[in-house]
Amino acid sequence: MKKLVKLSFALAMILSLGIMAQSCKTSKQSSKNDYPGENTPNITGTWVLKSLNGQPTASIFKGKTPTMNIDVVEKRIFGNGGCNGYTGSFTYEKGILSAPNLASTMMMCPDENQEHQFHQVLGQPNKVSIRDGVLLQLSNNGKVVAEFEKGIDTSLLIGEWKLETIADGDVATLFADNIPTISFDLAESRFGGNAGCNRYNATYKIEGTTITVGPVMSTRMACPNMEGEGKFTQIITGTSSIEAGLNKITFSKDGKVILTFVKDVK
Repeated sequence: MKKLVKLSFALAMILSLGIMAQSCKTSKQSSKNDYPGENTPNITGTWVLKSLNGQPTASIFKGKTPTMNIDVVEKRIFGNGGCNGYTGSFTYEKGILSAPNLASTMMMCPDENQEHQFHQVLGQPNKVSIRDGVLLQLSNNGKVVAEFEKGIDTSLLIGEWKLETIADGDVATLFADNIPTISFDLAESRFGGNAGCNRYNATYKIEGTTITVGPVMSTRMACPNMEGEGKFTQIITGTSSIEAGLNKITFSKDGKVILTFVKDVK
């Protein structure tokens, strides 16, 4: 009887260890294959459509250029489809991207476009490849169905933004009374706002993820502390990298963040 009990205990231990080993193996496999997966390209950021089903974007979208913004943390994809805005969740496993359930606004679009075809492409499972970190291709059955370039969705710049951080300085200390703001005029390629005391404006040009800002022009009111304003206008002038999200705009130089802005909620 004792031998039988010992044998049963031994078998239970072996079975338990086997289950634990299998669970550990499954856990490791799950971790290895977890989103976005191992050895899959980094798709984070904003991508601007270059071609769709072999046709250059400029020839089939007469209004807005479609964009694809991918937030891998929130597992959310959004942008404009050539006229309407869209948003939705997506899956990205083993290099395959799919967003079959996109919600879109329903505006009437006077300009010719292939918005419906664009959404169809995003909805199917496509293999992702990225070249040099700036060209993203979606392929289906061995055929490239869409090409995107790393860029910025300028529609995200709309609205008024308030300065959140500034390089080598504290916003609250530098701007005790008036925190700088920025508002973009997309049609005129200008932006402006409050620099801490004076009103300012400047021209800008965006190419890919690079923004070049012309000389900043401002009013000439005298304020008790002009140090912050001078620092702000100097930093924002010139060439920087720019990123835009739903709630934040980031300017960087030489890989270092120099300015961040958040939506100014009044």
